[in-house]
Amino acid sequence: MQLIFQLELDLGWTHILWRRVPRQVKTKKANSWKNTRSFLMGCFLYGALLSLGGTSDSVNSHVEDSEQSLPEIVNKQGMWGKKIYDLMHGRYERPNIFSECYNLAFTQHKKNKDIPEGGAKATLFLLPYHSLASDILLVKADLEEEEEEHVDLRLNNYASSCSEEYIHFNQRAFISTFLPMLVFSSETKCLVNPKIVDYLGTPEAVFLGPDENMHSDTIEWIANASVQAGYTIGSAFISGKVEAGINHKQYGVTSAGCFTFLRVLLEKLELTDKPFTLKMTGGPDGDVAGNLLRLLHEKMGSIAKVVALTDVSGTIYDPEGIDLRETAQLFASEQPIHKYDPKLLHKGGFLLCLNVTRARSSVAYETLCYKKIRPEVGLPAEEVWLSNNTARHIFLTNVHSTKADIFAPCGGRPRSLNADNVQEFFQEGRPTAQGIIEGANLYITDEARHVLEDNGVLIVKDSSANKGGVISSSFEILAGIALSREQFLSVKSDLAKEILLRIEADAYNEAKCLFAGAKYRQIGSGLSRLTQVSDLISAHIIKYKYDILRFLQNIDLADNTYMFHESLSQAFVEYLPKCLSSQFLDQIMQRVPDNHKKAIMAASLACKLVYSRGHKWQPTVIDSLPCLLLPNMEHCLLVRDQDQ
Repeated sequence: MQLIFQLELDLGWTHILWRRVPRQVKTKKANSWKNTRSFLMGCFLYGALLSLGGTSDSVNSHVEDSEQSLPEIVNKQGMWGKKIYDLMHGRYERPNIFSECYNLAFTQHKKNKDIPEGGAKATLFLLPYHSLASDILLVKADLEEEEEEHVDLRLNNYASSCSEEYIHFNQRAFISTFLPMLVFSSETKCLVNPKIVDYLGTPEAVFLGPDENMHSDTIEWIANASVQAGYTIGSAFISGKVEAGINHKQYGVTSAGCFTFLRVLLEKLELTDKPFTLKMTGGPDGDVAGNLLRLLHEKMGSIAKVVALTDVSGTIYDPEGIDLRETAQLFASEQPIHKYDPKLLHKGGFLLCLNVTRARSSVAYETLCYKKIRPEVGLPAEEVWLSNNTARHIFLTNVHSTKADIFAPCGGRPRSLNADNVQEFFQEGRPTAQGIIEGANLYITDEARHVLEDNGVLIVKDSSANKGGVISSSFEILAGIALSREQFLSVKSDLAKEILLRIEADAYNEAKCLFAGAKYRQIGSGLSRLTQVSDLISAHIIKYKYDILRFLQNIDLADNTYMFHESLSQAFVEYLPKCLSSQFLDQIMQRVPDNHKKAIMAASLACKLVYSRGHKWQPTVIDSLPCLLLPNMEHCLLVRDQDQ
């Protein structure tokens, strides 16, 4: 119960009325508790779920009752040859688990402005894997006794396999306690599982999407678990499936939005079709970073120079730009940056391999760094062994301190660039990048954003830049609800193409609205920051979306005599991908619940309003004239008054 006590300490709870709680059973993987928004006064939450397991703690926060939650894993286990668990880092992260999850959920909600679902987030904090070190020693002894070759390589593979299974076990434990909180019986008006005491008494629509450390096997397991549990939405419970879904990494859906914002930002910086430099976090084996590197290679290979990159395996710097063909191959083979061929470095470049170490003494070790001293590309780079302190300093500061036109954080922990280290982003008093595309959530804190924007940096915020993934998940959910598996597979290729086009269109529409509504902040000026305009766009769309949705709650979509029936139906049909509406429209209209249809209508109309008229637009009397002049005006006003 340590997590709950920590939350009580941080939030000052005096009384908690849990709305869904587990009965005591003899064997369990984890315990979960679900509550509604009343338990956290002053927070923008619809509800929260806590789960405590034998080897993990988790928290799920969602902002609206129809949510799209993306689980992430906060895994603080080091490599087996170094430390099994960074205890000090764990002590730092653990008290932040709820605030991090809440901030991610709130960011997710703003990101979800284009789609019918609200925002949510689930975060799992894994406890130390204490037995891994002793297991490795036993395996090592067996291998040496049998005189096996490549002992270190086999031990690394064994440790990696054990770590992945440890993550998957905790993910399954979380889902095993989360799903029963959702499977509701319309007949008994309570949850199906008799071991859960249900004080809420209402069904909830929850959808999951993939995030950090969510692998394909786990996604498929969750989809099957939903079907077996009898959840009404079946395998549509989770998106990003490899076969019967739109896998985010395979199709690069998140990076498609980031790349669109990059194009617009380059235009605003007067760098369109001109050579430019870029630095980034996230490796070529990652979803967002890997696909962004692929797009740079395919569409801007002749003008884009990636001069610095950092991922979990190491960091690289090349003043002439790293070889994008090499990173494309690393992406295809799912290899991190430390697998980059050091022969391809240019003079002055280096590659720090954080995972390649050797013991310097019984208490210290050194890290391998390749440095290119000679100018010829293709010749071997010099191997230099750096002290741990030096290597860590280079690893933590390389990307921030390297000068480039654009910075694209596409990986890394939240709060990586904050008020304490933001000065790393300055050289000779000037920012090391003119523009930032936040491909990773919460990488930069608000305090650091303000410092950078006050010094002239244009920042496209995470809730704008990387919304492509949630848009893809939303369409996959819609198709999963409406179509059979066979029908989905028959249109998957066309659906994926249309989703990518929709992501690019939504990103471009927001980018136009964003830059049109922002007078670029100059140093020392009092103009609004670009990130503030981003928040205003999200806030206005979300406000109009839920205003429209509240109005639609009183409307029967089956009533053909309703004056707005044709217009509302048209809004719904226009939102659908053409490959779905052209073949399965009647089936979609029958299978998709009315509440989901209304949410789609509301989201579509709200986005059109704000993207076309700007974030400063407010309804006026003139805007109300079409409704006032209709013959059924009394009915319109009656519905509005009832809603109020």
